[in-house]
Amino acid sequence: MFHKIVDDVDMAKNKEYSITAGAFKGMIETLLLYGFRLCNINNFVKGKDKSKILVTFDDAYNGVNEKLFGFLREKEIPFIVVQTCDLLDSEGYLSTDMIREMLQYDKFILETHTQLIFS
Repeated sequence: MFHKIVDDVDMAKNKEYSITAGAFKGMIETLLLYGFRLCNINNFVKGKDKSKILVTFDDAYNGVNEKLFGFLREKEIPFIVVQTCDLLDSEGYLSTDMIREMLQYDKFILETHTQLIFS
């Protein structure tokens, strides 16, 4: 689970919840190199294969769209964003338009902290 995607972790307000886009991409490339499989939620919960990884972003910060969405789509990586509904369209968080854009990608799932709302 990831939270905030930032340009510089040292400048982030909550460093422990932040990662740069470059560090995230490097981590994903390394996991793939070592044979891990990035899968959707349905494949993740089936079986006991420990090489499966589910990528999630909590709280729906806008960096997932602005800094990573192109990479995730290009690499065909399934991912989930867990939206905090009261922060939708707030500064620093995903906008309705960003979510609409990501919903065009069939490997994206949007959830709230309590229930699935779109897939």
